[in-house]
Formats: sequence, structure tokens, C-alpha cells
Amino acid sequence: MNNTLHSHSIASLSNRIGSGIIDSVLLVFLYLVARVLFRNTLFSFEISVNNVELSADLFLIAFAFLYLLLLLPLMESKGGSIGNRLTGMILIDVDTQEPVTFQKAFYRSIARFLLIFLGFFPIVISTLSIGSSHLRQAWYDTWNNTIMLMK
Repeated sequence: MNNTLHSHSIASLSNRIGSGIIDSVLLVFLYLVARVLFRNTLFSFEISVNNVELSADLFLIAFAFLYLLLLLPLMESKGGSIGNRLTGMILIDVDTQEPVTFQKAFYRSIARFLLIFLGFFPIVISTLSIGSSHLRQAWYDTWNNTIMLMK
């Protein structure tokens, strides 16, 4: 096992926020392109429950699941998301001190999805926990024993 944790600096909160902003902008752009390309096959529905109108865009839901459960773990297991790469970061498994496997990245993505699903405040608190953790880990990093390092 190499000594990756000691030979690289831990990514700062500002690096991680910057990477997240880049990834978010690219994700919105990718979604909009996909909407245009698949505009004739989009699925949405509306239902009424107790006189309350509910609607769902099944394409958006499918796109989010595809991104969070396939594309993001695949990118992270191959060196990082586009935002990670542009900001010079890499996701490392603390146990092996090697880049994460797809399985580890997948579990991390599920944990991140659960925080997003729970709402705005849990994801904000998790992000702010990066500043208070000695390894600068978000909750989903702690749960999966991963760390973001600078290359």
C-alpha cells in the first residue's frame, strides 16, 4: 500500500464547493441537451389527490437516477468527476489509499442521494462538516471512508 494520504494535501472546502459548482453547471447543461434530443419521448404525468394537482417529469427522475447511480460513480472510479479533474482533486479510499472502486463510488453516491432526498439542510450541514472534520470529509465521505485529495 502506498502512502497517498501523506503525499497529497487534503482538498479544501473551497475546492470541493468549486468542483460541485462546475459539476452542477455541466449537469444542468447535459440535462437540457438531453431534453432537446429526446423531446418527443419525454414522459410526464399529472394526478389529482384531494384536489391537489401533482405532476412529475419522469425524464428528470430517470436522468437524476442515471447520473447519481451510474455516471457519477463511473467518473469517480476513473479519476473523478469533471469538476474534480478541473479543480485538481481525486477521490481516495482511506483504507486502501488508492482511487476508489466503482462499488465504493456507488455507495458514496447512494449516501449523497439520501442526503439530497432528505432536503436542503442535511446536504448543507454535510457540506459544512467538511470544514470541521480533520480529514475534511462530508458525511457521505465519512460513511464510506473516502477522502478528496489534491493531485
